[in-house]
Amino acid sequence: MAAKRQLLILLSLYVAQGLPIGFFTQAMPAIMRDAGVELKYIGLMSLLALPWALKIVWAPLLDRYAVGSMPLRKGWILLANGLAVTTVLVLSFQPLEWWLGSGIVLTMILLFSLNVFAASQDISTDALAIESVSADQRGWINGIQVSGYRIGMIIGGGAILAWLPVLGWQFAMVLMAFILMLTSLPIIFSISTNLSIKSKQAELVHLEPSSQGVMDSWKGLFNRRGIWLWVGLLFIYKSGDAFGTAMLKPMMIDKGYQLTDVAVIIGSYGVIAGLIGAILGALLVKPLGRIKALLVFAVLQSISLSLYGLYGIGLIPESSFIALCVIEHVTGAMATIGLFTIMMDYCREHHAGLDYSFQSCLVVISGLIMGALSGFSAEGLGYGWHFVLAGSLTLLGFVWVFWQRKSIALIAAK
Repeated sequence: MAAKRQLLILLSLYVAQGLPIGFFTQAMPAIMRDAGVELKYIGLMSLLALPWALKIVWAPLLDRYAVGSMPLRKGWILLANGLAVTTVLVLSFQPLEWWLGSGIVLTMILLFSLNVFAASQDISTDALAIESVSADQRGWINGIQVSGYRIGMIIGGGAILAWLPVLGWQFAMVLMAFILMLTSLPIIFSISTNLSIKSKQAELVHLEPSSQGVMDSWKGLFNRRGIWLWVGLLFIYKSGDAFGTAMLKPMMIDKGYQLTDVAVIIGSYGVIAGLIGAILGALLVKPLGRIKALLVFAVLQSISLSLYGLYGIGLIPESSFIALCVIEHVTGAMATIGLFTIMMDYCREHHAGLDYSFQSCLVVISGLIMGALSGFSAEGLGYGWHFVLAGSLTLLGFVWVFWQRKSIALIAAK
């Protein structure tokens, strides 16, 4: 029962991440396009997620220092969630027209701040998960991670968007803040913040902050064998996915879909499909093995993005679009599970916050770059060839994994 309670804590924390981020990444592009915002500006909105790429700057501090007398991970999680709730409440003070008009600068600042708080919560939550489970259970933990995140996206990117015309912007923001507060309750009332999955001795080791200096932590990371080849994989494996899907909602709007259609298809069907993909990925990582899972999932993701391209060109009928969305969200989640699992394998003891944040930042940096370029690609090539190109870029991940399969196998076997 204790282990199940602690798994519920992790699930709720990942839901807390997905809720606001789901709204502002899934819903806002469609809302902005519906308001007449140009594609290039929608693409450049991806840069507001820069804190996810920069969180490595303060991740060592979250490994080393606690918030007051609270447990290391719990304190930072509660502080970050509280600040995120406050930010969302501030967004409820004015109607949407004001935020996209004269208040656009403040809108950008608040969205940037929200990403800072969500990224900080992510550092401590991921570290808590890594420190608490054995290597053969990491596929399942990543299944919980992706599932929780996508449940949050269902609420923020689907349900709230669907009800936005009825609720109005301001009440929708209040509702989001309230739900976000609810996701913090499991960890607020928890006595322990470590999962009861590892041995008690292993659990106690990770209750204390790291005693190593920040610079020594960084030196140790970059002195690891094969670090730069690993950096290359992290940078390219999900880049094609980020490049392609950044233009999915704008394509739907330009194809004549309404905001409620986007909410149902992407924010609900798509995210539920992502949950299914997370479960499938968690089930398959162990029997396939880390290397084969990365290879298979990369190919599947490439195929799904290319199918969007065929749809955009006109070779796949409109009636098949929902099926394409389901396929893409399933395969995208499977690829994420495969990559995140082996990222956990690469973390050092006592430095999980820094090591995992460093790796996830590389994935985010790649996504930011590709997302920022996506609008220019879609305008220049058209949506169809944009997604074909995205599918081709995803195959680079397959090539890299196959090329470095022996080195990656050593990481997974440690």
